Amino acid sequence: MIFSMRNRLPYIRQWQHTPVRGVMIFGMFCVMTLFFTYPLVRCISTCVPNPGDPLLNSWILAWDTHKLTTDASGFFDANIFYPYANTLAYSESQPASALLAMPVLLITQNPVLAHNWFFLFSFAVSGFGTYLLVEHLTKNVLAGVVSGMIFAFCQYKIAHFTQIQMLAEIISKASMFISFLF
Repeated sequence: MIFSMRNRLPYIRQWQHTPVRGVMIFGMFCVMTLFFTYPLVRCISTCVPNPGDPLLNSWILAWDTHKLTTDASGFFDANIFYPYANTLAYSESQPASALLAMPVLLITQNPVLAHNWFFLFSFAVSGFGTYLLVEHLTKNVLAGVVSGMIFAFCQYKIAHFTQIQMLAEIISKASMFISFLF
């Protein structure tokens, strides 16, 4: 018997229309994220890629979460650079990133773990968001998966490992996908 893709095409089409597809592809992006960022997963609650920006961003996420859950009126009046006012405005405030990292931070009270969770989450979700966008536009699952892999793990993102504000484009991907739906 000769192997032919034509015989297998109905099975591929059937797989494409199941609700499990999205979960499987998101899982694939999660596994790829853990592979590409491997040493981090071993010490996710105590390690950062380098001692510079990740520690500042961990503090910013913790401050944003603190202000968003207590009193948001003094959001930019951070506890740095006393006696100056609105000192959080000297850096990136990252309120959208803080909202996504907030559950982890509130449960664990560990800013480094919340930072690293958001760091890993940004790779997986940006790849999956790109997949959703491209698959919606082209109606081609393979094009969506390849595009998601290219976008999630491109050199630009690898070069900005330590800056979660640069990795937080997941919000723009989600809004682009939602805007194409309507």
